Amino acid sequence: MSRTAGLRDGPRGGRSGSPRVAGRPVATTEGPTPWSGWSRIALAAVPASAVVLAPGGLFRFVLPKLAVLAVAVLAAALAPAAGRLHRWAAWLVGVGAAWLAVAALTGAAPLAQVLGRWPRYEGLVAVPLYVGALWAGARLLGPQVTGSSVRWLWAASALVAALLGTVSALEAAGLRPLGGDVSRPGALLGNASDQGVVGVLLVALLCVPAVRRRSPLLLLGLAGALVTVVSSASRGAVLGVLTALLVCFVAQRPGSASWRSAAVIGPVAAAAVVVVGTLALPLSRARALGTSGLATETVTGRSDLWRSAVDLAADHPLLGAGPSGLVDALPAHRTQSWATTADPVSVVDSTHSWPVQALVAGGLPLLVSALALAAVVVVLGIRRLRAARAASTPEQSDLVIGALAAVVGYGVALSTHFTSAGTAGLAALLAGTLVAAAPSHRRFVAPAVAVVSGALTVALVVGTAAEYPLASAVRHASVGDVDAADDQFALAQRLRPWDLDIPLVAATTFFAGTQAGDVPSAEAAARWARRSVDATGSLEAQRVLGAGQLVAGQPTVALETLDDALRRAPLDASIQVWRGLALAQLGDERNAEQAWLAATTNKPTAAQAWALLARLYESQGRVEDHARALDLSAGR
Repeated sequence: MSRTAGLRDGPRGGRSGSPRVAGRPVATTEGPTPWSGWSRIALAAVPASAVVLAPGGLFRFVLPKLAVLAVAVLAAALAPAAGRLHRWAAWLVGVGAAWLAVAALTGAAPLAQVLGRWPRYEGLVAVPLYVGALWAGARLLGPQVTGSSVRWLWAASALVAALLGTVSALEAAGLRPLGGDVSRPGALLGNASDQGVVGVLLVALLCVPAVRRRSPLLLLGLAGALVTVVSSASRGAVLGVLTALLVCFVAQRPGSASWRSAAVIGPVAAAAVVVVGTLALPLSRARALGTSGLATETVTGRSDLWRSAVDLAADHPLLGAGPSGLVDALPAHRTQSWATTADPVSVVDSTHSWPVQALVAGGLPLLVSALALAAVVVVLGIRRLRAARAASTPEQSDLVIGALAAVVGYGVALSTHFTSAGTAGLAALLAGTLVAAAPSHRRFVAPAVAVVSGALTVALVVGTAAEYPLASAVRHASVGDVDAADDQFALAQRLRPWDLDIPLVAATTFFAGTQAGDVPSAEAAARWARRSVDATGSLEAQRVLGAGQLVAGQPTVALETLDDALRRAPLDASIQVWRGLALAQLGDERNAEQAWLAATTNKPTAAQAWALLARLYESQGRVEDHARALDLSAGR
């Protein structure tokens, strides 16, 4: 909608248009922008995207959320405009996206990196939707937003928070409404840290309006969001929500005459609930105080990860490894301490820190662009808050305070976590609120966004359907029905032709049978792994390929595959285990021994490596070495 079209619905008499303060347009609560059904759909769908899942699917938490987010962006493109992206934000996003595309095209696997790799698909699949959510926030919640739109967003977010808080509370009580047996299931996000981060966003968004208006629905949502954060046992989320509540407190100007108001005291009370709740729940307390062994290992692991990631970036300072490039580039830069303690089969596809993630994905230029965008969001958000206050628009003031607190808290929480479909959509929508300017006359942007988001909606809905044959394939493979599993993986690939990692999923599924020595499983694993290596250069698939070739009776070819994999990941103990098996089959017992001895330096593979060495020493008649290896394999 053009600015002049919106002004036709303005008051009669006098000059039309928005009021101005210091030469800048400011917001009006019940502005001229029509309140449409498309706006309702978009503003409800973005927070709802955080809790949508595909029951019974194999990977049920990612593509359904992206599909709903695509619907939200499509609806925003069809809704009347209440604002637009500020030119500073638009330029920085454009420059960052262009640089990321260059980094992807010059990466090790250009097509896979442009599209985005499993499981987060942060290429052409997810990133346009993150940007689209930012654009939707500016379009729907800009300076001409109506009070009805703001209240609708609050209500939708409160319902999402109440649902998420209920599931989180059940899981904290030991129940598993969504199945699984892990200690931190992650509620409707599938990841406990994601769960906590969404809680941070919802607490920040709802805190001020819930307390100021004393709305039962908003208070229920705030309570659910607080439960979500506390029960997630995420230290980053706790730090993020406390930071967000501090922003809410400061933004309420506690030094003013109204410092005793509930809106000012509310953030303090919410912070107290977070602290007391964290100390009351055993798991949350153990992680927060560092008394949990796993929590201590996580801190050490993150430190090693960041050192390795920075070392990787130092080798590629201009373009980094490209988006999704970390997963296969990082193993060559692993530290010795990490290689000694970490499970080599586990895959790291994120740096667990947004600045380091930007550095690795696009080098120093992308890091500078990301930091500049973060600064612009905060600066423009403060400007918009001042304008809303000058215009005496309480809904907009409370919205902007919540958005500013949410974005700051999100940045703090993601200093130790990664971006994901479950958290990025709502965070981007609220960031768009902060960087919104008055609507413009440009009419080509919304149709273009509608076309792209519409195409992504179709692709993601069909892609989500592929989760069901994937789940069926895994079930068939688990009972040894290789042919049926193979057919189901092929069906999933037809439904999701853009997903170049379905062969990797198939290969790793058949790997269990390969380890058990089942030849049909090994042949299927090798076949799918070869497709994955050819399409993406996956190191994980290359490891499976070598194992499959070995079990299928091709030790010479397997050794070549595994030697190449070891060149890419020189400290990977699991590759050494399989190399030792290939060398032993070829009669090279001396080098097989060296490979297995190298694998004993890694804690997760040490027992298996010592057991293999015990068998080797027994066949060689080395009695003392055999006895020692047996003791070590048993942990004695």
